Parts: sequence; structure tokens; C-alpha cells
Amino acid sequence: MVLPGFRFFRLSSLDREHDARHLASGRAAIALGRKVLSENPRPNIPKTKQREIKKPSPQQPDGFRMQAAVDRKRKAQERRSFERQQLSIANKHVAKAECVIREQVALIENLRCSGQDTKLAEETLRVFEANLQVMQEHRELIVRAIEETEEGLQGNLVSWPAPAWGKQGADSAEP
Repeated sequence: MVLPGFRFFRLSSLDREHDARHLASGRAAIALGRKVLSENPRPNIPKTKQREIKKPSPQQPDGFRMQAAVDRKRKAQERRSFERQQLSIANKHVAKAECVIREQVALIENLRCSGQDTKLAEETLRVFEANLQVMQEHRELIVRAIEETEEGLQGNLVSWPAPAWGKQGADSAEP
């Protein structure tokens, strides 16, 4: 029994070849991804404890404010260290991807020299290049995160407003 609104159709041989190429390209990309993951084990980076830093009230002595500022700076330094480790890993992945692309280009040249079809190899190369682009963008994100962390470290240790009595002398001075 055929349900109304449903049609049966057959794929042409060109459509089947096209689908087969895409499947093969996808399988090749998955296989390469698994190979890269197996060759590059996950880093063993210890997790940092997430501590909640409470803002001191204005009534608390300056020692508490100073400690909070020091804690913020230490946390920023830990974050920068973590980001630098991630940058190192990202650089290795980009280098590996560039190596794979060079190997794929050489494979395509060998196929051309021997008179074989290079369409699938070229599609795979495009997938590798797209993956490399994503890896490079991720690396740029890490670099920006490091720059932002360093900008935060270059600021003052204490970012609290100056007490009212400190401003009094400056406001009362006449030109």
C-alpha cells in the first residue's frame, strides 16, 4: 500500500556516485580525526579550584581589600598559565593539520602523474583546509584571551574607589 503524498524515486547513477563520494570524504575526515586524536592524547591539566571572592564592604579595613586584589591577580595569572597551555596544544594541532595538508597535496600530485581521478582527494583536501581554518580561528581566540588576561594583570592591584577623604584635598585646591 502506498501512502498518499509519498513518492518513490530512484537515484540516477550520477547522484549515487555523488553520494558515494561525499560518504567516502566524510569517512576519510572521520578516520583522520580519530588518527589525530589517538596520536595527541588529552592534556593532563589539573583543574583549578573555583573560589568565590566576596567584595569587601567599605567598612572593612584596607587589608581585606588588598587581599581581594591579590586573589584576583593570582587567579588571572592561573588563567593566563592555563591559556598558554591551551595555546601550545592549539599550535601543535595547527602544525599537524598543515602537515596532513602537505601530504594530501603530494598525494594529489602523485594521482595526477599516474593519470588517476583526483576528485575525491581534492574534496578531502578541501575538508582538511576547512578544518585547518577552524583550528587557526580557535588559536586566535586563545591568543585574544591571553592578551585580555595580560591587560588585566597590568592594571592596579587595587581597583576600589579612593576614599572620600583622599579626594577632599584635591577638590578644595584652587587654581
